[in-house]
Amino acid sequence: DGETNILRVNKAFVEITGYSAEEVVGTSPRLLHSDQHDKNFYDSIWKSVEESDGWEGEVWSRRKNGDAIPLHLTVTAIRDAKGAASNYVLAFSDITRNKKDADEIYNLAFFDPLTGLPNRRLLMDRLSQSVAASGRTGQKAALLFLDLDNFKNLNDTLGHDFGDLLLQQTAQRLKHSLRAEDTVARIGGDEFVIILQNLGEEGADAPAQTEAVANKILSALNQPYSLHDHECFSSASIGVTLFESSESEVDELLKQADIAMYQAKKSGRNMLRFFDPEMQENITQRANLENALHNAVEKKQFQLYYQVQVDNQNLPVGAEALIRWQHPVLGTVPPQDFIPLAEESGLIVPIGRWVIETACAQIRRWQGNPRTAGLTVAVNISPRQFYQVDFVDEVLECLA
Repeated sequence: DGETNILRVNKAFVEITGYSAEEVVGTSPRLLHSDQHDKNFYDSIWKSVEESDGWEGEVWSRRKNGDAIPLHLTVTAIRDAKGAASNYVLAFSDITRNKKDADEIYNLAFFDPLTGLPNRRLLMDRLSQSVAASGRTGQKAALLFLDLDNFKNLNDTLGHDFGDLLLQQTAQRLKHSLRAEDTVARIGGDEFVIILQNLGEEGADAPAQTEAVANKILSALNQPYSLHDHECFSSASIGVTLFESSESEVDELLKQADIAMYQAKKSGRNMLRFFDPEMQENITQRANLENALHNAVEKKQFQLYYQVQVDNQNLPVGAEALIRWQHPVLGTVPPQDFIPLAEESGLIVPIGRWVIETACAQIRRWQGNPRTAGLTVAVNISPRQFYQVDFVDEVLECLA
């Protein structure tokens, strides 16, 4: 009524709230108020009703048994001929399922289902906020890129169930190693990223604090894991980049931490490495060299030199074929500068084929000269070439 006493309720009211009609008729809707809203919230609802004849929105209510329940509520004022509010109609529906569905959708969008940690999408949002806050406050922050060492071996030997358990326990150890204000996310596979905030404004404070946290993490991850009654051990490699400017690019920060992490792996694993701009420069140079090496294979920019081999009489019996790369800009590139790159990239296979073909052609030319007709040529073969199923056939073809 006009005094906000309940006059009548329907069957749905009884089902949703647990109160019978006899229990509530004559009482106030305050009976359903939840502790999740203060007096100002309810006052604002009635103020809106008085000013605009209605209000609509979400509220938390309370069932008879004390359980909190989310409702979608509409309050409508009914006025008499003189314009005074003679009655109010409160209509509501239980939106528990809607809220639950919304929470599930949110969790699927922003959290990793295996570990419950934020996923890459939420991480990037929080990293953007951290960069902005760092620039605003002058407080330094750090981004840690963590990758488990030899995780594939665990999956291959014990199975993915064990791998999932290890990831879940790793996530718990990481959370327990950090402060509430920090963020740890799983961005895929066995890769985790951590944001450490508010590391101070002094130059030496941030690296020292970051190193202390990273060592705490490494120590925690080195403790034995119990996976389905199997005791397992693991470790991690961590790369770190520091930032303090709002102009820092989040993608660039993530790349820098990733580069530092790979340096930690190259240095022996189970350790920490801070990003240094020289790391980026080396990777850029390496990428440029690999691109140039692809062109060298296509354009046959290589040349073979022949190191003479002699017998105990110091007479020539053969030669060892030594490859050199004649780059149009860099000049002669020695093998120690490009052979390891060719091995890693797989380009050593076509390069090795070219070496065999070229050496065989040289032998053929030497056979036409009596002074060199008996010489043999030794050719270095990469292990990768032996893995090629047609390697023997290729050698036989070149010899033929």
